[in-house]
Amino acid sequence: MSFDGKTEVAIVGEVNTGKSTLIKRLTGNQEIKVSPIPGETVTSKYYSYKDLVLVDTPGLNDINKNITKKITKELKNYKNVVLFLNAAGTVLSKNELDLYHKLKKYKVNILIVINKVDKADSIDSVIRYVKQKTENDVQIIAISAKTGENIEQLEKALQNIK
Repeated sequence: MSFDGKTEVAIVGEVNTGKSTLIKRLTGNQEIKVSPIPGETVTSKYYSYKDLVLVDTPGLNDINKNITKKITKELKNYKNVVLFLNAAGTVLSKNELDLYHKLKKYKVNILIVINKVDKADSIDSVIRYVKQKTENDVQIIAISAKTGENIEQLEKALQNIK
């Protein structure tokens, strides 16, 4: 797919981590559908954002296992991935950690975003845990896509992706 030289960044994570909410906030596109019910995004969708193309991928571990299989295969095609985690849920589950290692194997540029900090009990301990499990080998940004907390920090990190 051609985007006039824009860099593609896939937003990848489990269902209901807030991937679409983030893209809606960043792009200002009010037509992006978000839902508390898993499975709102069933195919990858592409959105222009500054000099990037953000790829809103369906959630992994969807009830529809074919979606998860398809997205997992697609990951090889992306050079840049934002691994989206849910601070209000099980952060860096076994599946998410396996995905992280798979992305490292593919030699993908990874940025970890921990979303829903507005709902987390101890975001500092969550960040420490993720750093430990990833051997402090990747940039981690904690945000709230819903409230906008730390979005500026994420925007700066995204602009450094090439």
